[in-house]
Amino acid sequence: MTTPAAPKTTSARLAGALLLLVVSLAIGWAATLWLWWSARDPSIADLDDVDRQELVAELLEQSPGVFQWAWYRPEIGYTLRPDAELQAWGSSFRSNRLGYRTHAPEKPEDVYRVVFIGDSWTFGMGVEQHESYPEVFAELANQRRVAERHGRSAVQAFTLALPGYNTHNFVAAFWHHVDLLRPDAVVVGISANDNHSTHAVLPNGSTTKSVVQPDLFGDPHPVIYGARQIDSFRYAERWRRSFALLRDLEQRMAARGVPVNHLFVGRTRALDMQARVAEAGLEAPFVIVPLERSRGRYSNPSHGHGTPEANRLYAAYVYENLAETLGWPRLEEPPELYTRWLPPTLPEGLGESATPAQRAARWLELYDEQARASSAELFPTDYRPGGSDQRRLQTLGDFAARSGLLGRAATILVRRPRRSAGEEPEELVVRYRALDDAPWLHPLELLLTVPSPADPLGRAEGSSHRVRVDAGAAGEVRLPLPPGVSSVVDLWLQASRTAGPNSERHAGALWIEAIAFE
Repeated sequence: MTTPAAPKTTSARLAGALLLLVVSLAIGWAATLWLWWSARDPSIADLDDVDRQELVAELLEQSPGVFQWAWYRPEIGYTLRPDAELQAWGSSFRSNRLGYRTHAPEKPEDVYRVVFIGDSWTFGMGVEQHESYPEVFAELANQRRVAERHGRSAVQAFTLALPGYNTHNFVAAFWHHVDLLRPDAVVVGISANDNHSTHAVLPNGSTTKSVVQPDLFGDPHPVIYGARQIDSFRYAERWRRSFALLRDLEQRMAARGVPVNHLFVGRTRALDMQARVAEAGLEAPFVIVPLERSRGRYSNPSHGHGTPEANRLYAAYVYENLAETLGWPRLEEPPELYTRWLPPTLPEGLGESATPAQRAARWLELYDEQARASSAELFPTDYRPGGSDQRRLQTLGDFAARSGLLGRAATILVRRPRRSAGEEPEELVVRYRALDDAPWLHPLELLLTVPSPADPLGRAEGSSHRVRVDAGAAGEVRLPLPPGVSSVVDLWLQASRTAGPNSERHAGALWIEAIAFE
């Protein structure tokens, strides 16, 4: 009785198998299409009108049109539009005539003025002016009437800080205005990215880091690191330059009889800052905000900076540090996790008799060990085009990590492979290919440099290698590694000119196909 039904069952099975095959092919095709789509460089053409409006709103929130270029002293970079009612970063405020969110620059005679210099963390990005830690500090000081100890009626916090500032910017702003401001004390707020490049100001008053130009630290393009502990020469050199500025500030203010304190805030790591302080020979007392006090509930989810609660804590740290410096009454309840450091601090493994030079060497040794371990996890030992997080971390400047397209200037970070003694790599090999669709661009010049302690900016004869790239050309350059480079090598790539974008690529000069050690 079941025999007649067999042909139908067979047909059904064949149809089901065919359907399964079609579905599998469709899924495979869709997956392939998705992978291709996700791997391609994103384009604004992919967005509809609503998405574009939302993108513009988000960009203006992060970089509102409130700035103007500091043409009178380019090292400052920019200020806010002066004497203006402004709305930015979730706050409404009025800028003073110098272009800062703070008090009038003229100092009242009955005021004890503490000048705060720094970046977005000292500015108070994401909180109102009265909630920023400089203003909360002034409130703590005035509640205890400490100004009377100096023959004044009130303590005033003057905040010379803006989002996007680095050490060069806020130190330059301080020296430009110091005689007008007449500080009685100075607090320097330093964040983990203060060795990054500053912004350029666009005509609408927003800022950008996409403008390809040498930055204040000497690199051939704007530098924004994606990691915080990098065992590369240029990363360390940028910090050395930053702390040299702070050391100079301490010495010049000491000559004026003005005390200086430091607050390491904004996700700084204790070991990193201890090493930099010791290396630079800073002498002013400092406090390091614990890393966990800038994350979690202490971080504003909209702007990634301190919440009002976090700013109250930072203000207490500043007050306690200055109270010990100036003999003010201490807080009734010491702030949590507060530690005041007086240089030269003592690292583990040394006794009290260790000299400042020995202490600095030990701090740097401890930092270098940690930076090498961190870099070994983060940075590949070669570069090839791709979209992984590691590839994005290792490429800085005008460079498309996913495709390998070089613009005007970029840095590629490549970690030297670990090999047995005597077999360390001696050369860095760079393979390149000319753009096929821009024959008019050629010949162009490609400049390759590996900066080192002997030549920090690659300006000495023999430090850089120039290559002529003709239309349709492909080739390789072998760069000898100079002595003293770290475990992560900084490779500067600079092209003499670029071709504009087209439907297949962004603006660029040539393709970098591979970088490896030999």
